[in-house]
Amino acid sequence: MALKQTWKKSPFAKPRTKKVTLAVVHSMAENLKLDDGPKDAHSFLLSIKLGAHSLLTPDGTHIRMADTNDQLSHAKGFNQISFGIEFLVPGVHDYDSFLKAIADTKKPPYTEAQYASGGEWLALRCKEHGLTWDNVKGHVDIDPTRKFDPGKAFDWAKLKRYFDATF
Repeated sequence: MALKQTWKKSPFAKPRTKKVTLAVVHSMAENLKLDDGPKDAHSFLLSIKLGAHSLLTPDGTHIRMADTNDQLSHAKGFNQISFGIEFLVPGVHDYDSFLKAIADTKKPPYTEAQYASGGEWLALRCKEHGLTWDNVKGHVDIDPTRKFDPGKAFDWAKLKRYFDATF
């Protein structure tokens, strides 16, 4: 399948100085409820000088912020050796409603289109960097005292099936 993607490059991407050894799966709200009104994920990340190499919308479209050969700030302590993909949770969320959504195993917020497109994208990027499924981790796996994403509702087995179909 041909990946659907648009480019909205981050001005904060910079060349890598170390080899990529890790792919990090994140999640965040598609739109964030802020004091000054809602803000889309891409704009919010830019406003705080963070990013992900791909923001994955519920319909499976990738909003690319940087090439995986570039470094972005997305995973404290791991930015030099990793690339990241954000699975965007549909709707407008504050932090509490976002945490509830990613923990809801009865009504998971992630779509089949996200798993299919995300699995393919991860497999292609991992191939480029000589990585395997074992190098794919959740944000919670690398920073369990601060981060909870992609959450208990995330179906790792489904993502792996799509990854394996491409890899």
